[in-house]
Amino acid sequence: MSASDIFSTQDEIVKNLVQELSAGGFISAAMMKDIGNRSNAKGTDNSSAYECVNLSKYQWVSGDFSKSLKIIKCLKEATQLDPNYADAWASLAQSQTLAYSSGQLGVDILNEALTNADRAISLDPKNANYHYVKSGVYQLQRKWELMFAESDKAIELAPNDAEVVSGVVLTYIASGECTDKQRADFNAAKGTYTTGLCQWQKGFEAGLKADLLDKANSFPLRHYPMANLYIRSGQWDKALEHLTHITYPGEFWYEFFSALAMNGKGSKDQATKHFETIKKTLGSSKVSDLQVPLKKWDWGESSETLKPLFISYGFN
Repeated sequence: MSASDIFSTQDEIVKNLVQELSAGGFISAAMMKDIGNRSNAKGTDNSSAYECVNLSKYQWVSGDFSKSLKIIKCLKEATQLDPNYADAWASLAQSQTLAYSSGQLGVDILNEALTNADRAISLDPKNANYHYVKSGVYQLQRKWELMFAESDKAIELAPNDAEVVSGVVLTYIASGECTDKQRADFNAAKGTYTTGLCQWQKGFEAGLKADLLDKANSFPLRHYPMANLYIRSGQWDKALEHLTHITYPGEFWYEFFSALAMNGKGSKDQATKHFETIKKTLGSSKVSDLQVPLKKWDWGESSETLKPLFISYGFN
């Protein structure tokens, strides 16, 4: 394929993605205009490659990962157009982890994602976001020590970067080998859970800091792990407050955390609505199917203790 062919293909991919995301309400009219009008790309001489990286970031803001495979295709074209465009390699790695975590690609894609993250870091070793992206790959590979090391490196390089600080909230809180009892130990002395394979307190502190750094809520996915912590300690209203910043109806974790918080508050009708949405999302009312995403993340132990609750809401 010639360079002109790649460029033409890239433009078509970007155009179609913008149209799809806009039609679904995931990109505002202002964002559409911004993408369409960009001509100067930071880190690359190719505007189409830059637009592709922007689209990969918008899926985080929107909370909709249904276009991940198309965005991956777009980003692969971008790395062909400009092999030295580090953001494209990092965005490709991150989009591949999203596609895996949402069940669109198999586990083998994580090895490719790790290679792409390393490529980005080799081009710009001091870019904190690239180290955060790499930590996300290790997170899904369950390589906890490497994940924590990359998260620490990201914070060391950019302690006041809203995107980076927001990002590591997830790796610190929702990963490692904390027991349910440890995760619920909300009032533990500071420093109790900041080393070893259970470091959720680092994530909590990062979440509080991110709320100050990111007043516009540009990086909203941090609210999931924060809600997670508050639910485990029975602070239902605080959990629901975080969930108001990530209102993604139909998205599994939004519905799951909302269901648990509403049940905790005694709002059975509201909890039922969320659990019923989960059944539709999964296409199943089996407890075993509900447990699959829970065991993939940090709710494996809880998925067993919560069985009676699930059954009380119509799972079987």
